[in-house]
Amino acid sequence: MEDKVITDFNNLRWEVWEKQNFTGKAKAGKYGPKRIRLLKFPPGFKERKWCKVAYQGYVVEGEMEIEFEKETIRCYKNSGFVVPAGNHRLKSLNNKEVILFVIDTP
Repeated sequence: MEDKVITDFNNLRWEVWEKQNFTGKAKAGKYGPKRIRLLKFPPGFKERKWCKVAYQGYVVEGEMEIEFEKETIRCYKNSGFVVPAGNHRLKSLNNKEVILFVIDTP
């Protein structure tokens, strides 16, 4: 039987997360090559540089856009999303905090 993992985010402290031009917060668990995180982005955040890492997730709070080279997709509270490897960047909408649940392979 394969091992299972549970990350109780209630028992983890928010850690400061520096990214490009803003400071957010993160809670993270790891299992093998996979990382699961709660990410808290401040109001008005906008990534300036392209990210190339693939990930999938869920919008817990807030609204955001995922900008790709040829299109932009809006995500709202309770939206799930899959971002393939390649150029993309995030931006908050409505100047409110955004909280995401994200699974990736760093």
